[in-house]
Amino acid sequence: LRRLTPLGPDGVATASWEAPVALVGPEGARRLGLPGEPEAVDLDDSPEGAWVAVLEDGTGAVFGTDGGAPWPLGRWSDALAVGAGEDHVFVATPHALHRVPRGGGEAVVWPLGPEVALPQDVEVAADGTVALAGLDGVVRLYDPAGTLLAVLRGHEERVVALAFAGDALWTGSWDGTARRWDLTTLRDAPDAVAAATARAWAAPLTP
Repeated sequence: LRRLTPLGPDGVATASWEAPVALVGPEGARRLGLPGEPEAVDLDDSPEGAWVAVLEDGTGAVFGTDGGAPWPLGRWSDALAVGAGEDHVFVATPHALHRVPRGGGEAVVWPLGPEVALPQDVEVAADGTVALAGLDGVVRLYDPAGTLLAVLRGHEERVVALAFAGDALWTGSWDGTARRWDLTTLRDAPDAVAAATARAWAAPLTP
């Protein structure tokens, strides 16, 4: 399998290197039913698991499905990854994130600066926080309005998998490691974070 992601309480959506997208549940497996039965380069479920965004391999077409008939969300010839939120899907291209309503419509574009390496994966948390993984192993976090919240460094190779779980973000990399990032400090005041860090290091922080 290339990708696997939950759909509802009892099912998963799968993307294979050799077969079209399939929905697998207690009753067995069935194809998604996209025209031409294409394969998918990426899949992602919404935080509550109610629907899945699908990026077709080779076409840049993005679809949504909740287990029934898929609906089109748009087409980006240079699309690299998709991330499904509760009400939106994010499509990552080399130089931007495109925020599209779940039902389709006009995209809001978040430009990515030259410091952002080629996107590898995008994930959306229940609170709307967006994580973007890069080819250089760096992960960036954005708030629902597109403001940069944090830059997470530590992986030595590209990060290819992201998953939010509670107040943490899990990242998987080609460097052979998975990391858990505690995100609780993102909600704390900067002074409180500095004080807690100084206590943990037993040394004062200097500018």
